[in-house]
Amino acid sequence: MSEISFHDLSSASAEQRASLLKRAEADLSVFVEKVRPILDAVRTEGDSALLRFVRDLDKADVAAGNLKVSEAEFDAAFGKVDKDVIDSIRFGITNIRHFHEEQRPETMWLKEVRPGAYAGDRYTPIGSVALYVPPG
Repeated sequence: MSEISFHDLSSASAEQRASLLKRAEADLSVFVEKVRPILDAVRTEGDSALLRFVRDLDKADVAAGNLKVSEAEFDAAFGKVDKDVIDSIRFGITNIRHFHEEQRPETMWLKEVRPGAYAGDRYTPIGSVALYVPPG
């Protein structure tokens, strides 16, 4: 059985409070430093860097025109995954989408900070993103 730890935040130093409130998975700096060279290479070299990393890291020979997965490949992949896994993924997608839709800010807001002077923010979502997940 686990033991419960109690901490008096009113007597803890700022450093102790920060340490207690920090989630372990929030510090991604170790991972960021590992992937920074990859991100930099893709940013400067584009698809040629992606092809090199697929070859070097995944030991896969992918032609330049085959970086984008086709609808047929997605459909074929669904046939190789257990239905319970697909149902679980869809369940997660629904929950994640619902959670983040609630976080979506207003498209645009303005506040008059002085008579005739306005400040605000505009929310402009991006149209699409790419994601590369190496196997393993």
